[in-house]
Amino acid sequence: MSKGANIDLSGLIAATGPLTVALSWIDPSGEGEADVSVLLVDADGKVGSDADFVFYNQPATADESVRLLGKAPTATGSEDRILVDLTALRPGVERPVVAASRYRGATFGVRIRARGAGHRLQDQRR
Repeated sequence: MSKGANIDLSGLIAATGPLTVALSWIDPSGEGEADVSVLLVDADGKVGSDADFVFYNQPATADESVRLLGKAPTATGSEDRILVDLTALRPGVERPVVAASRYRGATFGVRIRARGAGHRLQDQRR
């Protein structure tokens, strides 16, 4: 994915339970990390409160429906893994939004895994 790109994953998988979202990145310098966060938004695309924002300093929602699982090395760089249990999201949450940022020219890729089945949905690198 290039800078500023978005991918709507809602039509790509029929899973309704726990999903693992893996956000990978490649930095041309071979250095650095990505800042990954998850926002739980309502039908209007708004976050209800600070409790609906998951990031390095708040790595899970109170009910643990969303949890940052940490970073892992890959053959080409690194990835951040996020657990999202779609059935456990609090009432009023329409969808989780996964966001990532970098300071330099890294490229991103996304893959989703439903429990019990692997689904490679997106892996774009530019």
